[in-house]
Amino acid sequence: MRKQDATCHVVEEGLMFSAGDNSRVVAVAYVKKNMFENYRRSNTVFVPFAIDLAALVNCLSIVSLATGVLSDTCSLFYDGNGGPFEIMREDINAHVVTKCKVNTYDIDGNNATIEMRDDFMESFQVIMKASALVNVFYEIDSTCERVTMSFSPVDNSFRLTGKGTKGSWEVR
Repeated sequence: MRKQDATCHVVEEGLMFSAGDNSRVVAVAYVKKNMFENYRRSNTVFVPFAIDLAALVNCLSIVSLATGVLSDTCSLFYDGNGGPFEIMREDINAHVVTKCKVNTYDIDGNNATIEMRDDFMESFQVIMKASALVNVFYEIDSTCERVTMSFSPVDNSFRLTGKGTKGSWEVR
């Protein structure tokens, strides 16, 4: 998989996109089926596929809801291995249809094991400025081989911990 690609998983629970610059840092976006007015998925087991992230973002910006009119609909289509990922926006009042197709690619298997879990997604969510998270990662001891992210539903906290040659550290 290329650095500029995202991996897409089409599963019963919805869509999951993951991207990263290596196997240690991966960003994951879940689009759960309850976010769609209608989510239909065939009984086919869809193999995860790679999609060019820049092309996907460009398509989303082209079909994004600019007018805020409720008569607009947006549909996503994927027929399976080798087929394009399609995004279509239809403005019923203006009689305009915008359709973008993005080619998909086979992945190497490194990101094929990420799972969408309802119990995790329902329980924990962190929303923060990307710059704040980047600053935290800059402060991490570079000798640290593993960073643990902890979420607590009890006190709504998010914590990063690690251990390196300079000792242990924690960021809340």
